[in-house]
Amino acid sequence: MAWILHIMYVCLCNAITDQQITTAVSQGQVNSMRDLQREFGVGTCCGKCARDARDLLDAARPALPEPTAGNLFYSAASAAA
Repeated sequence: MAWILHIMYVCLCNAITDQQITTAVSQGQVNSMRDLQREFGVGTCCGKCARDARDLLDAARPALPEPTAGNLFYSAASAAA
């Protein structure tokens, strides 16, 4: 059986694929649109890729844990109490 690899170009101006973005996110190389712009030039030419790149970035980032009493940030107000 032959495997077909599907690659989608997200940014045509800079020839950036969905796999490059998801790999960079999974390796911790990028975590924001600013990171994508800096590392790959995504959204810096014609800008038509920005929305799709952001959607892909959001989907590839690990979900943040739900806030619970155990993982809330330490606040100055609680220190004063």
